[in-house]
Amino acid sequence: MRFLCLHGMGTNSSIFETQIAGMCQQLQDQGHEFIFVDGLIECDAAPGIGSLFPGPYLCYYDLPTPEKVQSAFDYINEVIEEEGPFDGVFGFSQGAALASSMMLEHYKRNPLDDLFKFAVFIAASLPFNLDDTTGMRHWESAVRKAIQGAPAAFGGEFAGELIVDEGSGSSEDEDSETHTRGFPLRPWMLGTKTLLGRYHPSRDKVRIQVPTLHIMSDVDQYLAQSENLVKLCNSELSSVVKHDAGHRVPRSKDFEVKATAGLDAVVRSSLMRT
Repeated sequence: MRFLCLHGMGTNSSIFETQIAGMCQQLQDQGHEFIFVDGLIECDAAPGIGSLFPGPYLCYYDLPTPEKVQSAFDYINEVIEEEGPFDGVFGFSQGAALASSMMLEHYKRNPLDDLFKFAVFIAASLPFNLDDTTGMRHWESAVRKAIQGAPAAFGGEFAGELIVDEGSGSSEDEDSETHTRGFPLRPWMLGTKTLLGRYHPSRDKVRIQVPTLHIMSDVDQYLAQSENLVKLCNSELSSVVKHDAGHRVPRSKDFEVKATAGLDAVVRSSLMRT
């Protein structure tokens, strides 16, 4: 089987390959092939990455506008056309959001067809919805709450990108160091009028209908998004592996044993459906 692998924002394909090497060793030993694809946009290194890995630090989109997310879709679809087909997809953080967004968009237009046979989502952010252009309203609300120090801002629509520096200036301070993780704090200042909203299980009916494995941490500040992505998947075909390492892939033997078992199960489940 062949697997498409999409990295997180502020890393790259080589870093992602290193991050998941331990948990994927058994699948590699069985002859399965992993294809790691770089984002095309340079951005700041993800927290904790710059001191451990050399750049470039990349992402698939640096702002969730309809044009930029569609461009990421087009790029990955081109990879699928030129290097596919792929049986499964692995995604970390933004990579998981991109993969799940593409799968959900595909189901909306092709309800009986699967883009991939299974998916593995690691520390996932919620996917953006190309049909929802209300994102600016959610973004502005999250920014106001974050500037005011409200914890709710980090669990909301844009958790996973919205990070506010301690000691940053007020919303009126245009020179504030307040920023988002790779996304500008005030995208409207760049002339952007439209941001995409995210899919959410409470308002969107479409579901991912293939086996999925969700790897997440109870101490990841973006846990709520990973949990909501589980709810955007068929509950009978989804499984969860948890760890205590936050927004990253642990390297412990205990985690690798659990993750390997989860991967084996999701691959077997996908094979049983073909």
